[in-house]
Amino acid sequence: AIASRCPVVKRGMASADPFVSLKREVEESLREVSSAHNWTSRQIEDALQRMQWDVDMLEESIERVTGNAEKYGISQDEISRRREFVGGVRRKMTTIKADLTGGYAADRGGKQREDLLGTKREQDERARAKAQVSRENQDFMETEDQKQKLIIREQDDALDDLHLSVTRIGEMGLSIHTELKEQEVIVDELADRTDHAVNNMADVNREVQKMLKSKEGRKQLCLIISLIGALMVVTSLIFFLP
Repeated sequence: AIASRCPVVKRGMASADPFVSLKREVEESLREVSSAHNWTSRQIEDALQRMQWDVDMLEESIERVTGNAEKYGISQDEISRRREFVGGVRRKMTTIKADLTGGYAADRGGKQREDLLGTKREQDERARAKAQVSRENQDFMETEDQKQKLIIREQDDALDDLHLSVTRIGEMGLSIHTELKEQEVIVDELADRTDHAVNNMADVNREVQKMLKSKEGRKQLCLIISLIGALMVVTSLIFFLP
């Protein structure tokens, strides 16, 4: 029931998070001790001692990530569930110890001598276990640091691409502005020439009107038309006669 309340928080991190593998070992040890009906008192005490080391390392792992949980992708709810799991295991261990104490109080003297003989071996095992957990914690933190650095590099690259796109758009805008200015100058020149041509046509119309109104002018106009007609006839004779 306790194990089901401590799911893995981040998909793909179960193999990297030392808490998960150590938690699985504690659960297995707890099941073995709880169902060990044929074990001796010494065997149960040794198992409880090893579980005590593992539980201590679980708490150490929790404390390592508590101060920077967001960096390692572990929520506060998950940290609370981990603390609750450790507390539940300690309570079960206390119950087992209490049951064990009532059953072997008379053998305590002999057991103390065995404990003295096994102290060095247990200390060595605990030192090796702590070193292993420390290495796993260090690997876990280094992996997370590398992931954070990779994310930052990707964000920097995206910002550089965005800056380049904005720069190109700005350059295109300046080119369009320059082109519009040049077109505006051309349009103004065309308008001036058009106005000048209109004014010239107006002057020509006035002169023609003056010629039509005066007798001399009409004679000159008829002479001009006659000359133009004669020129057309001569031109036709030149081009069409064999």
